Amino acid sequence: MEHLLAAFLAAVGRRWTLGGLLVILALGWPLMLLLAMPYPYLGYQSPMSTTALSGNLDGYLTGLSLLVWWASSRGRSRLAGAAAGLAAVLKLGPVALAWWLVVPRDWPAVRAFVATVVILGIVGLLGAGLDANLAYVRLALGAAITSTPLSVPWMLQTWLGLPQPVANLGTIVATIVGFGVVYATRRQARLSFLVTILVVIYCSPVVMVGNFAMLLAALSPWAVPARPGQVAEPVGL
Repeated sequence: MEHLLAAFLAAVGRRWTLGGLLVILALGWPLMLLLAMPYPYLGYQSPMSTTALSGNLDGYLTGLSLLVWWASSRGRSRLAGAAAGLAAVLKLGPVALAWWLVVPRDWPAVRAFVATVVILGIVGLLGAGLDANLAYVRLALGAAITSTPLSVPWMLQTWLGLPQPVANLGTIVATIVGFGVVYATRRQARLSFLVTILVVIYCSPVVMVGNFAMLLAALSPWAVPARPGQVAEPVGL
């Protein structure tokens, strides 16, 4: 057992091993509570870790976001772009991942993102029809949707007392500000990715407790460190 532990430490490095253990110790309890929390979906109470089986997207989006970071940090730009594109097709919020790829001018990843969205969009159009796709777009853009607790509009209206029409603009403002922060932190890939995931969560007027499973992806840059020179660096910025 001691030999196996020594081999593991030599393979991944003592510093990253210690950092990973500290992250697990610091976040293990709240993340365990999140994964075990009864989450209402389609009238049933089920653990967050299994709601993906009933159609909830949070688990899939978390996995795809993790894949985006892993692929980008390993120099696999096309895989990162394709994963981000699939996430954006499943839900509008992950379009923010495309901005994270645009900022460092990772054009192979951006092209893969666009190609994935176009191809899957055509498949969805042929499979579901135009009316269903237009209804999805209206829903994704927040048409006739009441903001939920934990969302930016709800916080502005409840905590600051802003009138609802003004508070409803908070989602757009928060998204624009988030994009600005991603750009400002472009030379710190891990931090900019974390901010990108926060934008993915808060760019919708509907924020549920299950959405915070995405925070697992936000922490992935520290759990899966980038290899030197692999994450695209900003060009001429």
